[in-house]
Amino acid sequence: MAVVKEVVESTRVPRIGPYSQVVRVGDLLFTAGQPGINPATGFVAGQAFEAQARQAFENLWAVLEDAGSGMEQVV
Repeated sequence: MAVVKEVVESTRVPRIGPYSQVVRVGDLLFTAGQPGINPATGFVAGQAFEAQARQAFENLWAVLEDAGSGMEQVV
């Protein structure tokens, strides 16, 4: 039985490098770390660590939702 691997790209969070945002293998999703960059502006989301961390989690949430999942499924 062959395992199907699918790369999922988010339409809401542009990729800024040569990586896959989400890879689906069977019922599992594997995500790359998301940067603290505001997708609307393309710039780092504030000077403070907290603002950048918050944006990174918002970006992670968006890529998971675009892959048909969500933060409630994260282990």
